[in-house]
Amino acid sequence: MGNLHDYVLWRGDLSFEQSPLNEVDDLLLSQLAYVSFGPFVPGVKMYPHFVTLRAAAQRLLEYDPDGGRIHQHAFMWKNNKRLLELCAQSRRFGEMRLTAYADELSAESQFAALCMEVQKGLYVIAFRGTDDSIAGWKEDLLMALSDPIPAQKKAAEYLAHLAPQLNGKIILTGHSKGGNLAVFAAADAPDDVQEKILRICNLDGPGFSKGLIESMGYEKIRTKLSVMLPESSIVGRLLEHEQQYHIIDSKALGILQHDAYSWQVQGKELLRSSRMTPYSEYMSAVVRRWLEELDESQRREFLETVFDTFSGMEARVIGDAPAAFFAALPQIVRKMSTLDREHKDAVLRLVRELGEASLKTLRDNIRNREKELRGEDDPPSID
Repeated sequence: MGNLHDYVLWRGDLSFEQSPLNEVDDLLLSQLAYVSFGPFVPGVKMYPHFVTLRAAAQRLLEYDPDGGRIHQHAFMWKNNKRLLELCAQSRRFGEMRLTAYADELSAESQFAALCMEVQKGLYVIAFRGTDDSIAGWKEDLLMALSDPIPAQKKAAEYLAHLAPQLNGKIILTGHSKGGNLAVFAAADAPDDVQEKILRICNLDGPGFSKGLIESMGYEKIRTKLSVMLPESSIVGRLLEHEQQYHIIDSKALGILQHDAYSWQVQGKELLRSSRMTPYSEYMSAVVRRWLEELDESQRREFLETVFDTFSGMEARVIGDAPAAFFAALPQIVRKMSTLDREHKDAVLRLVRELGEASLKTLRDNIRNREKELRGEDDPPSID
């Protein structure tokens, strides 16, 4: 068993004609959407101009080898850089043609997408998941409300604009928020675009409101959905997922399984696990209960309180948030004091239960590791 890097080393010499696009490729291509290609891939308005992955990677890595100039997602760069290097050197991915690169970041929205022609008449559109920007994490939280978030609207516009120009079939993929965007864009698409779509891959991405799940557009694409969740998934179990999902084995612990490079690959398949871990079940139940206890206006009030606080912080990326959070702690306390008692209790209970679950999981993981070293086998559980 291995990860995405091992997959390219194992099977990178096989063309897509020799070995058709598979579920590991879907995950791999979703990760390329995290690469900030900047000016090295033609933008949406430049379609139908293309560049090969090999050429784009060479130029990008020569210009920005450390990921500090145009690639700003520092905590993602190490694995993505290695993947980019391996893919560029491979027969399978090197001559893949890239186009319609979009990358937008504002105070309210984080959106990026990439179109890849993997072989004649077959295109993969990958939507980027949440990066390390504060705006991206704000949008993730806004999914707890019924209104479409800005990135969802942009994903729908991107697909509706580009798909009619593509002469062939389309696969949509995305990891984390990118998986949610892929499903939303497909559900919102006109009939002629939906007919072009072969499948939609939601890779540990959040679900949706009941309104979208019950919509006509969603109903038309339901049979094309493919949902993959790691066995300790938290992000991918948020909100509604009506469709069945595949549970994937991961070598990471807890919420760190959200990292796609921890997912285990066996041949041309992602290794399956038999069930979700107790940690995932517990955390999912806690968040779901919190969402059910608060009506939409209360959720909106809480999220706006959080966002107002962050907007006053000197933080642009998540890495800056801890220091900025403590600097703004008096402001947060004052804002919390303005909430009604029921709302405040629900928020504090959520924070307490999530904290308790995380600490218990850490203790269980330590005990489990000690048992492994002693040759015992007793999986951890959450009471």
